[in-house]
Amino acid sequence: MYRRLSLILPLLAGLASCTLIDQRTFYPPTRPGAAELARPAPLDTPALTLRIGPAEPDWHQAVADLVQTTLARTPNASFEVVASIVRSGEDAAQAQTARDVAKAITAGGVLPSKVRLALRAEPNGAARDIRVFVR
Repeated sequence: MYRRLSLILPLLAGLASCTLIDQRTFYPPTRPGAAELARPAPLDTPALTLRIGPAEPDWHQAVADLVQTTLARTPNASFEVVASIVRSGEDAAQAQTARDVAKAITAGGVLPSKVRLALRAEPNGAARDIRVFVR
């Protein structure tokens, strides 16, 4: 009995120092380089996009529906309202529309601390819209 145990114990001690072979053995994890860290992270898709212009539709119902469905799914959700502004005389009106969208979100039952406003300058003035992201 003791003789068997004396043969098994060195084998167990030898196995304890071995490492398992898995995917990391052949494909070790790499760290991102400086170029990958400097690249801006892509924005995720907005939950709602509102176009700004003379033929702007009434967006109040769309915002109310978004708030209602989001809060039913995740009651602790936060909202980010991002307005794309053009460097012209109309940027104050775009910022005011973004504030109105944020007020409509808080009127739907979202705490003001869960709503953030942001402005994004468009260099060529192509896109004039307000995007609402749900986080």
